[in-house]
Amino acid sequence: MDTTKRVLIIRTKSIGDIVFTIPAVNVIRAGFPDADITFLTSCEFEPLVDAFEGIDRVLGMDRHSLRSVHFARGIAATWQLLREVRSGGFDLVVDFQNYGETAALAWLSRASRRVGFASRRLRSRAFTSPARRWGTAHPIDENVRLLREARLPHVEDPPNFYAVPEPHMEKARAFLRAHDVDPSGQILFVQPLTSQTWKNWPLERYLPVVRHFRAEGVSVLVGGGPADTERLGLLRDEGFPVTTEESLMTDAGLMQLSTIVLGGDTGLIHLAVAMRRRVVALMWSKAPDQPIPYLRPEWVITPASGGRLDSIGEREVSEHVAGALGARHDS
Repeated sequence: MDTTKRVLIIRTKSIGDIVFTIPAVNVIRAGFPDADITFLTSCEFEPLVDAFEGIDRVLGMDRHSLRSVHFARGIAATWQLLREVRSGGFDLVVDFQNYGETAALAWLSRASRRVGFASRRLRSRAFTSPARRWGTAHPIDENVRLLREARLPHVEDPPNFYAVPEPHMEKARAFLRAHDVDPSGQILFVQPLTSQTWKNWPLERYLPVVRHFRAEGVSVLVGGGPADTERLGLLRDEGFPVTTEESLMTDAGLMQLSTIVLGGDTGLIHLAVAMRRRVVALMWSKAPDQPIPYLRPEWVITPASGGRLDSIGEREVSEHVAGALGARHDS
């Protein structure tokens, strides 16, 4: 009889990789229905993880303070985190991150079972069931496979589902009201910038696309974080509502209210997929081992073989978005 009562899951960053743990989290919850499950992540992602079904508690790691003028505060927060992990009474730790610091946390937990990705020999010693990433499947499937390889209870086809909590949905609706956007009409949410410039379709190429759909009566919203404020001025100057002053969870709520989400390989695109939104993604490849919209390779636009991402034309993107809008309207 399994006696697992307390479980710690670790994935500190980033948005897309955290979202990719949702099915694995659901596997763990199904396998240990009575366990108390804690998810450790970076502080800025606590609201995102807090909405995961099956999670009882979220622990935040203040990684940024250790690299800033608030170093002393970061040391105090880290010490408190170590105490909580050490005294947490965890029976099982699952580390999806593959960082030295997260492997150390798994080891310090003293859990009898410690499962994790470990790309280095020293790191692997922190786990009772270490594994290297196989690199042959979608990250979601790799996370689920880690659990299966560790002989944890397994369920077939765990759900990949996420719903934004109501307080954040209300902030999203308030954003629409402030910009005179009808929530009952067609809404195109565009996330043009990614964390790495090589994954970006040129920003100026989005302009003719969003202009076209605005002329067709589609409301267009532009997503981005505070660091994107200056670059997204190009779209703000055209009169498109831009969310750079809003929170991550307000952006998530706006996507949940949208008809189509368009963008590059970003965490928000993958969150939209988990929210059952229709996505159009511009990516280099849609090979099975790439982080494409999960189980939806047909939602990806890629350049011709050997081509550059900027070789994708505005007309092709517009046609994909129009087809997606038409399919949503027909359904």
